Amino acid sequence: MRGIFGRLRGRSGSEPESGVEWLDVGELRRRLGATPAPLMVDVRGPDEFDGPLGHIEGSRNIPLDRLTEHLPELAAAGRPAVFVCLTDKRSLRAAAQCAAAGIADVAVLRGGMQAWNREPPMPLRLTICGVGDLADHGAAGVTHILSILDPETPQPAAYAGFAPHQRLDLRFHDVVDPAPGWLAPAAEDVARFLAFARDLALPELPEREPHLLVHCYAGVSRSTAAALLILAQAAPERPAAELLAAVVRQRPRAWPNLLLLELGDGLLGRRGEIVAAVAAHYRTRLDEDPYLAREIQATGRGREVAVARGL
Repeated sequence: MRGIFGRLRGRSGSEPESGVEWLDVGELRRRLGATPAPLMVDVRGPDEFDGPLGHIEGSRNIPLDRLTEHLPELAAAGRPAVFVCLTDKRSLRAAAQCAAAGIADVAVLRGGMQAWNREPPMPLRLTICGVGDLADHGAAGVTHILSILDPETPQPAAYAGFAPHQRLDLRFHDVVDPAPGWLAPAAEDVARFLAFARDLALPELPEREPHLLVHCYAGVSRSTAAALLILAQAAPERPAAELLAAVVRQRPRAWPNLLLLELGDGLLGRRGEIVAAVAAHYRTRLDEDPYLAREIQATGRGREVAVARGL
């Protein structure tokens, strides 16, 4: 079931602009947990750096008006640099100045400290992608992979580029109702991936931070639904809408599979909260794209459109 979800496929990360990369909070948190971590440069004044919003642990405070004198040491650091300020205006100017000076690998935290303090960290390190993006994550320290593909799809060759890891392979079609010729997801599938994600420690490699990668074919439907359920299991106290927002920040074109969410909502005892959150998300996506409802219905998934419209 590729069709519309192949078209909706979206990549995570940020878009380059004049040699400067934009990072959202979730992506920055992931990079700060990697080795080597980026060099954090806070270009606010000292009063702001130590003020009510605080600062990101390990940041260097180099006010924007003093950046020029620090360019040589930033160039010599040999690490990617991420710039942050209150919002992202001063940090963008600082990153652009460094890029113009020939310093490579500079990035800006989108939304600055306001965004950093607004978005609490996720309960586990989790990446969502499609098959076409797998090779991009081979060096990202992934310890576990949840692979959800059609039954007839061969194992992706990109797995060879990953360090030793644990993997759960699930095979069912991207459908939301049983139909002849299609293998729909079942409660057993959801129970299996929730159990897989419940304990991500690697006894043989205790020093490695758990990092779960969830993928389907396009990184839009089955993987985003599974990721939301895994986050809901890891943080039962967090609202489903908040956890869904974290998934959408990674995969802006997400259209999570409704049947998976219905099954998971029941298993997790969320009493319809997860389904209600995704219905609101469906409505937002349909409002953004007037042709999307027709395309979703054409794939046999009209029930998701009906849920979005409260039918």
